[in-house]
Amino acid sequence: MAAAAIVLGARQAIAPAKSSPESIEEALRLLESDPSVWEPRTRAAVRAAAVLVERGEVRTAEGYYVLALQYMREHNASGAEALFKRAIAARPDWSWPYVGLGNLLGGYMLGRTQGAIAALRKAAELDPDWSRPYDSLAIILRLEGRLDEAEEAAMKALELDPYNVATNTNYANLLVAMDRLDEAERFYLIARNLDPAHPKPYYNLACLYSLQGAVDAAIENLEEAIKRAGSLRVEARTDPDFDPIRQKPRFRRLVYLEEFRHDLLDEAEAAPDLDADAAPMPAPEER
Repeated sequence: MAAAAIVLGARQAIAPAKSSPESIEEALRLLESDPSVWEPRTRAAVRAAAVLVERGEVRTAEGYYVLALQYMREHNASGAEALFKRAIAARPDWSWPYVGLGNLLGGYMLGRTQGAIAALRKAAELDPDWSRPYDSLAIILRLEGRLDEAEEAAMKALELDPYNVATNTNYANLLVAMDRLDEAERFYLIARNLDPAHPKPYYNLACLYSLQGAVDAAIENLEEAIKRAGSLRVEARTDPDFDPIRQKPRFRRLVYLEEFRHDLLDEAEAAPDLDADAAPMPAPEER
């Protein structure tokens, strides 16, 4: 299933400090719709803005927040934590760094659930009409096995933002954890229809259909996911949700492309020569 930190969408007004250079403002503008730093434009903007902060050219809450996101991408957890806290100290009424801190502590690398939940609840208190703190809270509670509390948070996020890709995706992930697969399909389909260009809804549907034993539907959605993000081919190689179909030839061709080609070459070298006018071998049966 998609990684726990699939939380998109940001709402609270930014109002960056007047001293923030244009590159910081551009990064924040892109992060407003892509706070997970998924899109290439957002990644480039965050990197460029982070350089200014590291050089000491920017000393604002917004700058510290952007650099913290870059540090998270570089797996510098302690550096990211310190920067989120500096952003909070510089601007304690801004909800974004509380969400960033909550995701870091609870979902990414540190596993400090109590601090994560406190930070996310503070973000929700500061901006009660924003879905994202509840999305993140639902993820962390799900990972803790607190499924009823997670569903309460996920339903609150859906109430606030029913047309958000992440809100629907995160609720579907929870439904899968609760073994409510038919319900989960509905919300994954909503997420896919809301943003047909985004790869993760296709990937999540592929996982779901694999768990249900629907081989064709699983592979078709996985193909669409990989078309949109080639890195998902690598993720699928170790995702346990694909264990039910992992040995299917179509899955192997799609996910283990190079290994499958080597297997064919080895078989061809070991096989006897065929007459030129011999009939071709039939395709292997799908198992």
